[in-house]
Amino acid sequence: MSNLKHIIYLNYKPLIIALFAFIFSWNVGLAQLFSIPDGWITSTGETISCGDCDTTFSSDNQFGKFKKGQKFGYINANNPSFTSPAFDALTSFNNNIALAKSNDKWAIIDSLGTTKHVIRCHYAYSFSDGLARIQLGNRFGFINEKGETIISIQFDGAYDFSEGLARIYHKGKWGFISKTGAIAISPKYNYAWDFSNGLASVMTLEGRNEKWGFINTSGKVEIPIKYAYVFPFSDNLAIVKNKPFPVNDLKIINKQNEILFKVDAKDIFPFSEGLACVLKKKNEKNLWGFIDTQNKTVIDYQFDQPANFINGLAYVSQNNTRMYINKTGEIVWKE
Repeated sequence: MSNLKHIIYLNYKPLIIALFAFIFSWNVGLAQLFSIPDGWITSTGETISCGDCDTTFSSDNQFGKFKKGQKFGYINANNPSFTSPAFDALTSFNNNIALAKSNDKWAIIDSLGTTKHVIRCHYAYSFSDGLARIQLGNRFGFINEKGETIISIQFDGAYDFSEGLARIYHKGKWGFISKTGAIAISPKYNYAWDFSNGLASVMTLEGRNEKWGFINTSGKVEIPIKYAYVFPFSDNLAIVKNKPFPVNDLKIINKQNEILFKVDAKDIFPFSEGLACVLKKKNEKNLWGFIDTQNKTVIDYQFDQPANFINGLAYVSQNNTRMYINKTGEIVWKE
């Protein structure tokens, strides 16, 4: 698959699932921040103003990233009067450090905006499992928190580490490397997603038909590569389809590949914190609601767009009004 085809593929429906895979990797921080138009709220509904910034971004810790004009900055929720200097690009904070670009140079910065190490790269990504992905030209590698190149810049594509492995694109196929850079699972798949709940979804092509299944961290196939599509495991459950999109054929399986139940719905997004967002027709409208792991509707079908719960809150839209709800459906914040 060429780089162009790779980009096109990522803009297909699985890109949405990649976003959810990212969401599932979040951990509870000191002050989990959820983006609202003029700042952030915490999981308890407390608000933090961003002043006159244009855009804010959700965060899994106390550092709230924002954008004003063409520049990025951040605040520390534990000291919101402190606002960082402006950067041309800024990753999320992890372990109190981030990667920032200023004057065409990338550097590792600490929570006070102090430059710790200057990095030679064209683009950098957030730290994950102690390593950060960097890009030089069309190649990817990884650095540690001291700015040292731990895995040389050699891969045609790469993603962040998850559960000790990172997926890489090499010579037209996808595989996985360990944190030493050693090949842990040989690149032999047409596509792969990150590990979650100990399994990674992988895809091979049979002619023009995609076949999906799951492998473990040793590369052993745990769930046969036979499905038309699968969603990554979350809450130890996965959504699988025997027929390609857009045919409604949604089943929930466990890690033993046992079908727990079928979902009679137009669409579904992966489980998160015990709930999954499901699309059904109600009152002549297609609306989203939430089911639990027993296929019981716990929040009625009333929302315009899908959402996932993150640390107890979901950002939903109802009649084009945005709001955060908790897992009982109660509104915590409303615009």
